Amino acid sequence: MTYKCPICGFDKLPTCDAEGFVDGGLRVCANQAKVAKIEKLHAANDAKNSRWPMPRRYVHAALTDLVGRVPTRVYDLGHSEDYANGELMVFLGVYGTGKTHAACAIAKAFRARHRFAIFHNASMLADRLSYHNDPERTMMDDILTCDLLTLDDIGRDRGSPFERETLWKIISHRHAECLATIITTNLGPPAFEADELGTAVMSRVRGDHIFVFDRRHNGN
Repeated sequence: MTYKCPICGFDKLPTCDAEGFVDGGLRVCANQAKVAKIEKLHAANDAKNSRWPMPRRYVHAALTDLVGRVPTRVYDLGHSEDYANGELMVFLGVYGTGKTHAACAIAKAFRARHRFAIFHNASMLADRLSYHNDPERTMMDDILTCDLLTLDDIGRDRGSPFERETLWKIISHRHAECLATIITTNLGPPAFEADELGTAVMSRVRGDHIFVFDRRHNGN
């Protein structure tokens, strides 16, 4: 037999009593408290997302665009809550093969579920995160803690030692904390693995989370 909470009408949780419970002087119930907590988290994530707008070119990217245009596993992961558990993924391929479009569509799917997702060009990130531009470290905290981070176009240029060290610290931290990260690169597997940063990244990636995009998957 199930019992209905007299306040919210839902099935009672173990923490409900016959009258609900008192929280801060207001009579609420466990169901209401749980919903309120989730809604507060969603509102906070939506506010954070607004600080990191999606690239204008890909603002309308959607998972439905990816059917038949990207590796099937990429499309599946865009729909899956499993990916939110902190996987590291690498999208490899030349320009125009759909890597950025796919990464933006996945980020937008996260945001649609009120998750905190950031997409950023890798070569511009270190400068944006410098002490001069981010003295309170607010942006760095966002980068290190968001639910999904996409670092786009790693390998287009080597960058300074500071830039490369910053990127690796971010990737390594997020991997250790089980936070989802997508990396895109225009390099092929041999070239990416020959790169110092690429070698370090590939050492952290599961084999089934490395995707090579080709002209059959056109949509970037």
